[in-house]
Amino acid sequence: MTPLNNPSYDTNSGFTNSRNTILLLFVALLIFLWSNGFNLLFFDFSDRFKLLNLAAIFIIAGLAGIRIVFTSKIVFTKNYYFWFIILILCAILFPTYINLVITSDLKPIEVLRSGFFYSGFFIFIILVSYQSAPNIVNKLNTIIIAMISFNVLFIVVFSFFPDLANSVFVHTMERFGRIRIGVESGLEPMTHYAFFYILIMCTQSSERIKSKILYFFLFGIYIWYFFAVVMSRRAIFVLLAIVGYYFLTRLNGKQRMRILLALPLVLSLLFVLPQSTIIVDSIQSSFVTAVEEFQYGEGNVGIRVFGIEYYLNLFKESGYMGIGMLSNRLPSSDPLLVGAEFFRYNPADHGIFAVLYQFGFPAIVLTIIVLYYIFRDLKTVRLQGMPEHWPIAMAIHLYLVFSIIGLLAIFWKPSESFWTGIMLFMIWKMKESTRVNLQTTNNS
Repeated sequence: MTPLNNPSYDTNSGFTNSRNTILLLFVALLIFLWSNGFNLLFFDFSDRFKLLNLAAIFIIAGLAGIRIVFTSKIVFTKNYYFWFIILILCAILFPTYINLVITSDLKPIEVLRSGFFYSGFFIFIILVSYQSAPNIVNKLNTIIIAMISFNVLFIVVFSFFPDLANSVFVHTMERFGRIRIGVESGLEPMTHYAFFYILIMCTQSSERIKSKILYFFLFGIYIWYFFAVVMSRRAIFVLLAIVGYYFLTRLNGKQRMRILLALPLVLSLLFVLPQSTIIVDSIQSSFVTAVEEFQYGEGNVGIRVFGIEYYLNLFKESGYMGIGMLSNRLPSSDPLLVGAEFFRYNPADHGIFAVLYQFGFPAIVLTIIVLYYIFRDLKTVRLQGMPEHWPIAMAIHLYLVFSIIGLLAIFWKPSESFWTGIMLFMIWKMKESTRVNLQTTNNS
């Protein structure tokens, strides 16, 4: 019996719809908790811990453990994305065990404590263990786009009132003479994914202009967010590169011509609306300051370059095994803690370089293998899958290309493990739906 013929997959079944609704509401709640209440001071209940984020971690880990116990093991063992998650965790914990337990003589529990924040991966186990209809991916995508867009819009509105924003958000900074606010770090990859999905929906020729109005509005909000509010220099440069990549390689000639004809109107806004010049100034200032900081070894760019060099030297001293995850239980004289606390070198800012010096060459090889399978499955979905899955698959594709070009950590950042688990589930579910549809077509 194929899933499409199985009553548990019947999208018209009241039981299935109720279960899917509960599952989607659960994911929405976890997104809110994982972001620690969207970085709002009202939900910041502790100066030391992100309590809502910790609640999400415990909920995910606990429920995933329950689902593993009470779900047929074949559901997981036949799923190669499940094994990829296990291998990623092994690649994380092994060098951490070597450094913390064998080298630094800490207790083994410190390894688990350091890896605890990767529990977001286990949302994949929770989602896979529930029999859900193929359209669960579309509904899950809608939840993500809606919640992230609401968060981004909220930030953009408050960016026009800096004093009020400082009293509302936990973290605010300043760059180029403007207030700088961003989503909580755990939601950053979702924000990039949402931007690419909205970009795709704006350029789809199959959609009428009237149905795109909301997407055009959201696209403008995201552009303002990335270029005039968060002002991440790496994100600005790579986003421009990905938009160019999408324009040149993924659009047909008719779509390109429509965009080129509309481009003068868009550019004219930079001269008609005074505030729009902030975007041009942001791009120019980002380029100039990035070059200067790299050239003279100053600012954030200089700190990151020196930090990468510092940790790569420790990586060599470890025999190229990897230095593993940091722990605050290490002695204050430990080189890892000296780099993190005295020099303020933050591995979270070092992207793929941090993956190398923390987890070694096996992590880089594993990254390449996982990306190969993901890109292969996304291509299958785009070419043979359901039409409604195409923009989702394409958006994930663009997000991953963005991560590669931006030299990001991709799967290896603990704060982004929750998104990684959701992304892998969406890819797997779309691939399974494609496989089932092809089997049904061949049998008929």
